[in-house]
Amino acid sequence: MKNEVEIVRLEGGMETLRIELRANGLLLDSDNIAEKLEQSLGALRENDELSGAIIDIRSPIDSDLLLCNELLGQLTLDDEDVAATCRRYGRLSTVLRSLECCGKPVVALLAEGATGLGLEIALACHYRIAVSQTESVFSMEYLSAGLITSAGGSQRLLRLLGIESAIGFLIKGDVVHADSAKAMGLVDQLVERKALHDAGRHWLEQSEHSAQQKWDVAGFRVPGGAGQQTDKTTRLFMSLHGSTMAQTQGNYPAIRALIATVYEGSLLPMEAALRVENRNLVELLRSPVAKNLVRTLKVGKTAADDLVHRPAGFDRMYFDKVAVLGAGMMGAGIAYCAAAAGVEVVLLDRTIAQAEAGKDYSRGIVAKFVAAGTLAEESAQDLLHRIHPTVDYSELSECQLVIEAVFEDLKVKAEVTRLAEAAMPASAIFASNTSTIRIAKLAEASVRPEQFIGLHFSSPVDRMPILEIIVSESTSRETLARSMDFSAAISKTPIVVSDHWGFYLSRVFGCYIEQGGVLLAKGVAPALIENAGRQVGMPIGPLALSDEVSLELSKHIQDSLRALAGDEYKPSKALPIMELFVDDLGRLGRKSGGGFYEYPESGAKYLWPGLKDHFPLLEEQPSVEEVKKSLLYRQALEAVRTIEENVVANPCDADVCAVVGWNFPAYTGGPLAMIDTVGVQAFNAECRQLAGVYGEEFMPPQRLLDMERNGRKFYTT
Repeated sequence: MKNEVEIVRLEGGMETLRIELRANGLLLDSDNIAEKLEQSLGALRENDELSGAIIDIRSPIDSDLLLCNELLGQLTLDDEDVAATCRRYGRLSTVLRSLECCGKPVVALLAEGATGLGLEIALACHYRIAVSQTESVFSMEYLSAGLITSAGGSQRLLRLLGIESAIGFLIKGDVVHADSAKAMGLVDQLVERKALHDAGRHWLEQSEHSAQQKWDVAGFRVPGGAGQQTDKTTRLFMSLHGSTMAQTQGNYPAIRALIATVYEGSLLPMEAALRVENRNLVELLRSPVAKNLVRTLKVGKTAADDLVHRPAGFDRMYFDKVAVLGAGMMGAGIAYCAAAAGVEVVLLDRTIAQAEAGKDYSRGIVAKFVAAGTLAEESAQDLLHRIHPTVDYSELSECQLVIEAVFEDLKVKAEVTRLAEAAMPASAIFASNTSTIRIAKLAEASVRPEQFIGLHFSSPVDRMPILEIIVSESTSRETLARSMDFSAAISKTPIVVSDHWGFYLSRVFGCYIEQGGVLLAKGVAPALIENAGRQVGMPIGPLALSDEVSLELSKHIQDSLRALAGDEYKPSKALPIMELFVDDLGRLGRKSGGGFYEYPESGAKYLWPGLKDHFPLLEEQPSVEEVKKSLLYRQALEAVRTIEENVVANPCDADVCAVVGWNFPAYTGGPLAMIDTVGVQAFNAECRQLAGVYGEEFMPPQRLLDMERNGRKFYTT
């Protein structure tokens, strides 16, 4: 859809800039807006009959849409291009500064609210009128794209709200509705939708309003004081620096750039402050982080959410009723997500007490929402009424989809498959939530393998957004299409993978835990392993994660794979550690009160002191950088092997699944984007060095060797 900026002349001596700003693909060409604004400003200045202007912003603009298409194509700039890049990306900022200093009043009309660049434009106007409906939203969230504001938004916000409120709004990326926006000062007036344009004309017709921003009035001071003017703001910036470094380990330069932009800008006049914002934005554009974040989390994830890989030729399916077999942690979470999406759910287990316990999971979630005031009691009860605990398979007779989430045991899964298919409608889909067992193997118990598919959710289901959809050779294209429709219905990001042991998510993600065990067995200090994992950007260290997953469950999965996969089975190098902890030490992970860590009833967890008795430390410890690379590179190498084996269709899907599915560090763009950033040749060389220390798993696969020889990358842009 094209971006449209239309200049409309109204009666009564006013000119309206009717701005229709929507995504052209995903990325917006801000030059188009700047050009149209320049044209209109010229007319506004030169024509004495024009008393003012209305900027009519019809659509909110996503935060990352300020970028031109060269973001993904020409982001690596030579030093001599910096000045030109500053001018290019500063053009709209310059135009908006001219707008607010044009000497004639300009009012912004916000029919749907304003986000990102739309809010930046609105803040440059002298008055802002929004529609009072609750669906109107306001935000300025740029950090998820690795960016900061580009059109003066940070500087106008701090002058409007004060440093503390402005920087909180920018860092948190809060989405606020109309009433809150009015209370904050983001908008000046709220009206009914039908009165919006009349309100704009009425404001312009008043004689007492000013065509000057308050920050351009002599004697203006930033609310609450500038960066060096009060002890409070000094403490604020010191606290922000410490907290953001602790949270991001310095891996996300946009946060540091934003804090610096607000701090420096608070001490400078507006023109100089805008130059600071522009300079810092260009530095971010020159780093690979913004490019990686936009490619994976904006372009790639958006494409996945839009079901780009859905087979054509099948009408969209809407789900009224589904069933979940097994009311344990996974089944309970799936039931909640379906019910929250308005779908009736049959939650079946061996006893009614177990089924009711599964529903208790949803009861607990909605109770918290009701207590927090984010969910009405009536809506909570409606959600819970949609979940029907049962032990009776006959209640599957009207279900369009049945999801098996029972214990990871082939015999148990085969039994529930037979019982369910005997009661399901002939057109219904049967899905398994297995994390490792091949779908073709599970479908041997099915009388309709073409309607058998894998739907692998991540835990906790209600909070993890990824859904791995596994298709076997027998799975029909229609079954895949319907399953993707269900993914969209429950707001999950679907990644389609082919049927191999471990699939993609469990297989690659498991390498992080496995490498933690390899490092431990080699004598690397446990604290070094855990700190390196966090410093590189993983949510927690591999040993702590192993405890959370459960050493007992990990060992059970290995035992199952060994029995089922036969010659295809490749044991985890961490299996001896699992056997030691589960069989000999009885330390099963967090659920048993102890694994690699101790979990006292009061106080924080800590590494088990007994580790030193089983894993003597190396006299000379590896560097932090070596440990960090081993943890990330091991995952990346396995991701490459899944591409080689056609488990995942393309690099972008692999990267989206990694970042969204198990929180692979987002600043890298994902394991394959990370290889491109490092450079294939350099990555291969580093992997060969790691292979000499940690084993053959670090030897570059043939795909990487071919790419190095041919000078290829995973991404062309």
